[in-house]
Amino acid sequence: MLMMTREGLVRRFAALLMVSFLIFGPLASTATSAAGMAGSVVISGTVRTSANGEPVAGAQVYAVHLDTKQVFKSGPSDKDGKYTIPGLPFGYYDLAVLDTAGLFLANRVINAPAGEKQEVSLSLGPPQ
Repeated sequence: MLMMTREGLVRRFAALLMVSFLIFGPLASTATSAAGMAGSVVISGTVRTSANGEPVAGAQVYAVHLDTKQVFKSGPSDKDGKYTIPGLPFGYYDLAVLDTAGLFLANRVINAPAGEKQEVSLSLGPPQ
């Protein structure tokens, strides 16, 4: 069994994002893509710092569909740290946040059933 450190996982996820952007760049969208137009899943929430819980404005949240490897992204988070990624196809997603401080990988996979809205709040900070 291969064990990876959180840093190794972040590097692997960053590489996956970069390759996905290079291959599927035109398909990535802030709102919808060809598959996402028929999607009825919304992932939204708040981005905050783990140090003091302050909202993070301007961060972008990326959702990578684990089956199709499609990459979806939010627009920049607002002054309250709120973000939304609408029009997703149902499935399982890895989430990451890109901020001026770097790329942060969420520590769990999100199950997004058809027709549901998933609230996912994210805290940016060093690996736990």
